[in-house]
Amino acid sequence: MMTNIKPQLLSLAAVAMLVFTCSPPPHTSQDYASNQPDFNPRPSPAYLSPQESLKTMKVPKGYRLELVASEPMIKKQVAIAWDGNARLYVAEMLIYMQDADAGGERQARSRISLLEDTDNDGKMDKSSIFIDNLLLPSMLQCVDQELLVNETNNINIYSYRDTDGDGKGDLKKLVYKNDKYDVNDANMEHQRSGLDWNLDNWMYITYDPVRFRYTNGTMRVDTITSGSGGQWGVTHDSYGRIYYSRAGGAHRNMRKRNPEITLKLLSCFRGF
Repeated sequence: MMTNIKPQLLSLAAVAMLVFTCSPPPHTSQDYASNQPDFNPRPSPAYLSPQESLKTMKVPKGYRLELVASEPMIKKQVAIAWDGNARLYVAEMLIYMQDADAGGERQARSRISLLEDTDNDGKMDKSSIFIDNLLLPSMLQCVDQELLVNETNNINIYSYRDTDGDGKGDLKKLVYKNDKYDVNDANMEHQRSGLDWNLDNWMYITYDPVRFRYTNGTMRVDTITSGSGGQWGVTHDSYGRIYYSRAGGAHRNMRKRNPEITLKLLSCFRGF
């Protein structure tokens, strides 16, 4: 009977119930944290093959990484865009920072390559130079059978189309131009990038507080409340929320995480 149960047993039962009900649910943030790589403040400078690099990467449970393309099929790749036929367009900045003086950086010798998987094994096996002789292309996006592209040092956006199926963009059309745009050509890094096609049917870019919509063969521009303030990348999640990537090698959190950065920065400033 309940009247015969000792108070100690009731206390033990209460504690057991508390532990059970307070147990964390499966797949919590702790599970995700356990998959995070250990930070190494002194990583090895040894070159890794693409296959070796895959082994060093960790992703959340339920995800996996597969190698689709690598060097020498592509070179100095900086941005990609998929079309509706699972073909991959790759922007390659072939002349960016070839030496400490950035020699030849303003030459229009970069390109966009088109990669295709012809045997459906999940790996690209065919490569074509879709557009050649570009000045550091940093924006690209596929729309129907067209590829929208922007080059460094201007805000003009062109549409390229392959009309004969040879893997080359032979039809070029201007879809956006702004002669009043103030181009920052003093630094080849401080440039726009993106054309991230979001759920609201607008394409977002970095650096400037604007967005674009491709309608009837032209790019319609619209202003937004604020831009990213950085030029390193933009993407969105399943809810349409926008994420910008900014530079900050001397950020205080990074210095706290890696004291080596602080020491190297001090050495540079002191001329050591």
